[in-house]
Amino acid sequence: MALDLRPLTLGELLDRAFTMYRRHFRLFVGLMALPSLFTLVFALTSELMQALARNKAESFAGATPEAIIGIFLGGSIAFIAIFIAYLVTYMVTLGATTVAVSEIYAGREATIRSAYARVRGQIGRLMLLFLLIALRLMGIFVGVGFVMAIGGAALATAVGGAAGAVMSGIGLVVGVFGLMLGSFVFALRYSVSVPALMLENVTARNAIRRSVSLTKGSLGRAAVLAIFATILAYAALFLLQGPFTIGVVLAGPETNAALAFSLMGAVAGTIGSAITGPIMIVALAVFYYDVRIRKEGLDLQLMVASLDHQQITPAPAV
Repeated sequence: MALDLRPLTLGELLDRAFTMYRRHFRLFVGLMALPSLFTLVFALTSELMQALARNKAESFAGATPEAIIGIFLGGSIAFIAIFIAYLVTYMVTLGATTVAVSEIYAGREATIRSAYARVRGQIGRLMLLFLLIALRLMGIFVGVGFVMAIGGAALATAVGGAAGAVMSGIGLVVGVFGLMLGSFVFALRYSVSVPALMLENVTARNAIRRSVSLTKGSLGRAAVLAIFATILAYAALFLLQGPFTIGVVLAGPETNAALAFSLMGAVAGTIGSAITGPIMIVALAVFYYDVRIRKEGLDLQLMVASLDHQQITPAPAV
Protein backbone atom coordinates (compact mmCIF):
# COMPACT_ATOMS: atom_id res chain seq x y z
CA MET A 1 0.00 0.00 0.00
CA ALA A 2 1.43 3.40 -1.02
CA LEU A 3 2.03 5.93 1.73
CA ASP A 4 -0.07 9.06 1.78
CA LEU A 5 1.72 12.02 0.26
CA ARG A 6 1.03 15.20 2.22
CA PRO A 7 3.01 17.83 4.10
CA LEU A 8 4.17 16.44 7.46
CA THR A 9 4.78 18.22 10.73
CA LEU A 10 8.14 17.71 12.40
CA GLY A 11 6.64 15.14 14.76
CA GLU A 12 5.04 13.30 11.84
CA LEU A 13 8.36 13.33 9.98
CA LEU A 14 10.09 11.64 12.92
CA ASP A 15 7.23 9.21 13.39
CA ARG A 16 7.05 8.24 9.71
CA ALA A 17 10.80 7.74 9.43
CA PHE A 18 11.01 5.58 12.55
CA THR A 19 7.83 3.65 11.72
CA MET A 20 9.10 2.91 8.21
CA TYR A 21 12.44 1.79 9.62
CA ARG A 22 10.77 -0.42 12.24
CA ARG A 23 8.35 -2.07 9.79
CA HIS A 24 11.14 -2.81 7.31
CA PHE A 25 13.85 -3.48 9.88
CA ARG A 26 15.40 -6.50 8.15
CA LEU A 27 15.48 -4.71 4.80
CA PHE A 28 17.34 -1.63 6.04
CA VAL A 29 19.71 -3.49 8.37
CA GLY A 30 20.42 -5.93 5.54
CA LEU A 31 21.31 -3.04 3.27
CA MET A 32 23.63 -1.57 5.91
CA ALA A 33 25.34 -4.94 6.49
CA LEU A 34 27.67 -4.50 3.50
CA PRO A 35 29.55 -1.37 4.68
CA SER A 36 29.36 -2.67 8.26
CA LEU A 37 31.48 -5.66 7.22
CA PHE A 38 34.29 -3.32 6.17
CA THR A 39 33.88 -1.39 9.43
CA LEU A 40 34.26 -4.65 11.32
CA VAL A 41 37.35 -5.66 9.36
CA PHE A 42 38.90 -2.24 9.97
CA ALA A 43 38.14 -2.31 13.71
CA LEU A 44 39.40 -5.88 14.23
CA THR A 45 42.55 -5.26 12.20
CA SER A 46 43.27 -2.10 14.18
CA GLU A 47 42.86 -3.88 17.53
CA LEU A 48 45.04 -6.81 16.46
CA MET A 49 47.76 -4.53 15.09
CA GLN A 50 47.86 -2.55 18.33
CA ALA A 51 48.10 -5.76 20.34
CA LEU A 52 50.89 -7.02 18.08
CA ALA A 53 52.79 -3.74 18.46
CA ARG A 54 52.55 -3.97 22.27
CA ASN A 55 53.53 -7.64 22.50
CA LYS A 56 56.35 -7.41 19.95
CA ALA A 57 57.75 -4.06 21.09
CA GLU A 58 61.20 -5.53 21.70
CA SER A 59 61.28 -7.21 18.29
CA PHE A 60 60.33 -3.95 16.59
CA ALA A 61 63.00 -2.12 18.57
CA GLY A 62 65.66 -4.40 17.07
CA ALA A 63 64.32 -4.26 13.52
CA THR A 64 66.13 -2.42 10.77
CA PRO A 65 64.76 0.94 9.53
CA GLU A 66 63.95 -0.68 6.17
CA ALA A 67 61.84 -3.38 7.89
CA ILE A 68 59.98 -0.80 9.98
CA ILE A 69 59.29 1.34 6.91
CA GLY A 70 58.08 -1.75 5.03
CA ILE A 71 55.70 -2.71 7.86
CA PHE A 72 54.43 0.87 8.10
CA LEU A 73 53.84 1.16 4.36
CA GLY A 74 52.16 -2.26 4.18
CA GLY A 75 49.83 -1.42 7.06
CA SER A 76 49.05 2.01 5.61
CA ILE A 77 48.20 0.57 2.20
CA ALA A 78 45.95 -2.07 3.80
CA PHE A 79 44.10 0.53 5.87
CA ILE A 80 43.68 2.85 2.89
CA ALA A 81 42.33 -0.02 0.77
CA ILE A 82 39.84 -0.98 3.49
CA PHE A 83 38.78 2.66 3.92
CA ILE A 84 38.23 3.17 0.19
CA ALA A 85 36.23 -0.08 -0.01
CA TYR A 86 34.14 1.06 2.94
CA LEU A 87 33.57 4.48 1.39
CA VAL A 88 32.42 3.03 -1.92
CA THR A 89 30.11 0.49 -0.28
CA TYR A 90 28.68 3.12 2.06
CA MET A 91 27.81 5.47 -0.78
CA VAL A 92 26.25 2.55 -2.67
CA THR A 93 24.25 1.71 0.45
CA LEU A 94 23.10 5.33 0.71
CA GLY A 95 21.75 5.08 -2.82
CA ALA A 96 20.19 1.63 -2.31
CA THR A 97 18.50 2.65 0.95
CA THR A 98 17.08 5.75 -0.71
CA VAL A 99 15.72 3.58 -3.53
CA ALA A 100 14.15 1.24 -0.98
CA VAL A 101 12.38 4.17 0.69
CA SER A 102 11.05 5.34 -2.69
CA GLU A 103 9.70 1.85 -3.40
CA ILE A 104 7.93 1.78 -0.05
CA TYR A 105 6.45 5.22 -0.74
CA ALA A 106 5.11 3.91 -4.06
CA GLY A 107 3.57 0.85 -2.41
CA ARG A 108 5.87 -1.58 -4.18
CA GLU A 109 7.83 -4.38 -2.60
CA ALA A 110 11.41 -3.42 -1.79
CA THR A 111 14.14 -6.03 -1.43
CA ILE A 112 17.87 -5.84 -0.83
CA ARG A 113 18.57 -7.27 -4.29
CA SER A 114 16.25 -4.88 -6.14
CA ALA A 115 17.51 -1.85 -4.22
CA TYR A 116 21.15 -2.58 -5.00
CA ALA A 117 20.25 -3.39 -8.62
CA ARG A 118 18.93 0.16 -9.06
CA VAL A 119 22.30 1.57 -8.00
CA ARG A 120 24.17 -0.11 -10.86
CA GLY A 121 25.49 2.53 -13.17
CA GLN A 122 25.18 5.21 -10.47
CA ILE A 123 28.30 4.39 -8.43
CA GLY A 124 30.50 6.86 -10.30
CA ARG A 125 28.02 9.70 -9.78
CA LEU A 126 27.61 8.80 -6.09
CA MET A 127 31.38 8.91 -5.55
CA LEU A 128 31.65 12.19 -7.46
CA LEU A 129 28.87 13.58 -5.27
CA PHE A 130 30.79 12.58 -2.14
CA LEU A 131 33.98 14.13 -3.51
CA LEU A 132 32.31 17.44 -4.39
CA ILE A 133 30.65 17.74 -0.98
CA ALA A 134 33.85 16.75 0.84
CA LEU A 135 35.87 19.35 -1.06
CA ARG A 136 33.34 22.06 -0.20
CA LEU A 137 33.38 21.22 3.50
CA MET A 138 37.15 20.86 3.53
CA GLY A 139 37.48 24.24 1.86
CA ILE A 140 35.41 25.81 4.64
CA PHE A 141 37.58 24.22 7.33
CA VAL A 142 40.85 25.22 5.70
CA GLY A 143 39.75 28.74 4.77
CA VAL A 144 38.09 29.63 8.06
CA GLY A 145 40.84 27.88 10.03
CA PHE A 146 43.49 29.96 8.25
CA VAL A 147 41.60 33.19 8.98
CA MET A 148 41.22 32.17 12.64
CA ALA A 149 44.93 31.43 12.97
CA ILE A 150 45.89 34.79 11.44
CA GLY A 151 43.32 36.62 13.59
CA GLY A 152 44.47 34.88 16.78
CA ALA A 153 48.10 35.69 16.09
CA ALA A 154 47.25 39.32 15.31
CA LEU A 155 45.18 39.62 18.52
CA ALA A 156 47.95 38.13 20.65
CA THR A 157 50.48 40.50 19.10
CA ALA A 158 48.27 43.58 19.46
CA VAL A 159 47.35 42.98 23.11
CA GLY A 160 50.65 41.44 24.11
CA GLY A 161 51.66 39.60 27.25
CA ALA A 162 49.60 37.06 29.14
CA ALA A 163 46.36 38.92 28.42
CA GLY A 164 46.94 38.59 24.70
CA ALA A 165 47.61 34.87 25.00
CA VAL A 166 44.45 34.36 27.08
CA MET A 167 42.28 36.37 24.69
CA SER A 168 43.77 34.54 21.74
CA GLY A 169 43.03 31.17 23.38
CA ILE A 170 39.44 32.13 24.18
CA GLY A 171 38.97 33.40 20.66
CA LEU A 172 40.35 30.11 19.30
CA VAL A 173 37.94 28.01 21.39
CA VAL A 174 34.96 30.16 20.38
CA GLY A 175 36.10 30.12 16.77
CA VAL A 176 36.46 26.32 16.67
CA PHE A 177 32.98 25.90 18.16
CA GLY A 178 31.56 28.36 15.65
CA LEU A 179 33.37 26.59 12.81
CA MET A 180 31.95 23.22 13.82
CA LEU A 181 28.44 24.63 14.16
CA GLY A 182 28.71 26.51 10.87
CA SER A 183 30.01 23.44 9.07
CA PHE A 184 27.14 21.36 10.42
CA VAL A 185 24.58 23.92 9.21
CA PHE A 186 26.34 24.18 5.86
CA ALA A 187 26.38 20.39 5.47
CA LEU A 188 22.62 20.27 6.08
CA ARG A 189 22.18 22.10 2.78
CA TYR A 190 23.40 18.91 1.07
CA SER A 191 21.23 16.56 3.14
CA VAL A 192 18.94 15.49 0.26
CA SER A 193 21.55 15.43 -2.50
CA VAL A 194 21.63 11.60 -2.60
CA PRO A 195 17.81 11.30 -2.97
CA ALA A 196 17.93 13.99 -5.67
CA LEU A 197 20.66 12.12 -7.55
CA MET A 198 19.05 8.69 -7.26
CA LEU A 199 15.38 9.57 -7.74
CA GLU A 200 15.63 12.42 -10.24
CA ASN A 201 18.48 10.98 -12.32
CA VAL A 202 20.51 14.20 -12.32
CA THR A 203 24.25 14.79 -12.28
CA ALA A 204 26.21 15.11 -9.05
CA ARG A 205 26.52 18.90 -9.42
CA ASN A 206 22.82 19.29 -10.15
CA ALA A 207 21.98 17.04 -7.20
CA ILE A 208 23.87 19.44 -4.95
CA ARG A 209 22.06 22.41 -6.45
CA ARG A 210 18.72 20.65 -6.02
CA SER A 211 19.50 19.86 -2.39
CA VAL A 212 20.47 23.45 -1.62
CA SER A 213 17.27 24.70 -3.26
CA LEU A 214 14.98 22.16 -1.60
CA THR A 215 16.39 22.56 1.92
CA LYS A 216 16.26 26.36 1.85
CA GLY A 217 14.04 27.42 4.75
CA SER A 218 13.90 23.86 6.14
CA LEU A 219 17.36 23.45 7.64
CA GLY A 220 15.94 23.39 11.16
CA ARG A 221 13.84 20.33 10.36
CA ALA A 222 16.83 18.62 8.75
CA ALA A 223 18.93 19.42 11.82
CA VAL A 224 16.38 17.82 14.16
CA LEU A 225 16.31 14.66 12.03
CA ALA A 226 20.11 14.47 11.95
CA ILE A 227 20.43 15.07 15.72
CA PHE A 228 17.70 12.51 16.46
CA ALA A 229 19.45 9.85 14.37
CA THR A 230 22.85 10.71 15.88
CA ILE A 231 21.54 10.40 19.44
CA LEU A 232 20.09 6.97 18.66
CA ALA A 233 23.37 5.87 17.09
CA TYR A 234 25.49 6.93 20.07
CA ALA A 235 22.98 5.48 22.53
CA ALA A 236 23.20 2.11 20.78
CA LEU A 237 27.01 2.36 20.71
CA PHE A 238 27.08 3.12 24.44
CA LEU A 239 24.77 0.23 25.32
CA LEU A 240 26.43 -2.36 23.09
CA GLN A 241 30.09 -1.38 23.20
CA GLY A 242 30.25 0.38 26.57
CA PRO A 243 30.38 -2.78 28.74
CA PHE A 244 33.31 -4.13 26.76
CA THR A 245 35.17 -0.82 27.11
CA ILE A 246 34.70 -1.04 30.87
CA GLY A 247 36.00 -4.61 30.69
CA VAL A 248 39.17 -3.39 28.96
CA VAL A 249 39.78 -0.82 31.70
CA LEU A 250 39.22 -3.35 34.49
CA ALA A 251 41.35 -6.06 32.87
CA GLY A 252 44.25 -3.76 32.06
CA PRO A 253 45.25 -2.50 28.62
CA GLU A 254 48.02 -5.03 27.96
CA THR A 255 46.30 -8.27 29.04
CA ASN A 256 44.83 -10.99 26.86
CA ALA A 257 41.46 -10.40 28.51
CA ALA A 258 41.60 -6.75 27.44
CA LEU A 259 42.27 -7.81 23.85
CA ALA A 260 39.32 -10.19 23.96
CA PHE A 261 37.08 -7.43 25.35
CA SER A 262 38.32 -5.06 22.64
CA LEU A 263 37.55 -7.53 19.86
CA MET A 264 34.09 -8.28 21.27
CA GLY A 265 33.49 -4.55 21.64
CA ALA A 266 34.40 -4.01 17.99
CA VAL A 267 31.88 -6.67 16.95
CA ALA A 268 29.19 -5.20 19.22
CA GLY A 269 29.88 -1.68 17.93
CA THR A 270 29.59 -2.85 14.34
CA ILE A 271 26.26 -4.51 15.08
CA GLY A 272 25.08 -1.27 16.68
CA SER A 273 26.09 0.80 13.67
CA ALA A 274 24.37 -1.64 11.31
CA ILE A 275 21.17 -1.35 13.34
CA THR A 276 21.13 2.43 13.79
CA GLY A 277 22.96 3.52 10.62
CA PRO A 278 19.93 3.32 8.30
CA ILE A 279 17.79 5.59 10.51
CA MET A 280 19.36 8.84 9.31
CA ILE A 281 19.28 7.74 5.66
CA VAL A 282 15.61 6.80 5.92
CA ALA A 283 14.79 10.04 7.75
CA LEU A 284 16.49 12.20 5.11
CA ALA A 285 14.75 10.31 2.29
CA VAL A 286 11.40 10.96 3.99
CA PHE A 287 12.46 14.59 4.44
CA TYR A 288 13.21 14.78 0.69
CA TYR A 289 9.65 13.74 -0.15
CA ASP A 290 8.27 16.22 2.37
CA VAL A 291 10.19 19.24 1.04
CA ARG A 292 9.24 18.36 -2.54
CA ILE A 293 5.58 18.13 -1.53
CA ARG A 294 5.77 21.48 0.25
CA LYS A 295 7.71 23.35 -2.45
CA GLU A 296 6.78 21.61 -5.68
CA GLY A 297 3.44 19.94 -5.03
CA LEU A 298 4.87 16.48 -5.64
CA ASP A 299 1.73 14.88 -4.21
CA LEU A 300 -0.44 16.65 -6.81
CA GLN A 301 1.98 15.83 -9.63
CA LEU A 302 1.90 12.12 -8.79
CA MET A 303 -1.89 12.21 -8.43
CA VAL A 304 -2.30 13.78 -11.89
CA ALA A 305 0.18 11.30 -13.38
CA SER A 306 -1.78 8.43 -11.83
CA LEU A 307 -5.07 9.75 -13.23
CA ASP A 308 -3.53 10.19 -16.69
CA HIS A 309 -2.22 6.62 -16.56
CA GLN A 310 -5.66 5.31 -15.64
CA GLN A 311 -7.23 7.18 -18.55
CA ILE A 312 -4.66 5.87 -21.02
CA THR A 313 -4.84 2.28 -19.81
CA PRO A 314 -7.50 0.43 -21.85
CA ALA A 315 -10.43 -1.11 -20.00
CA PRO A 316 -10.19 -4.85 -19.47
CA ALA A 317 -12.08 -7.04 -21.93
CA VAL A 318 -15.48 -8.28 -20.78
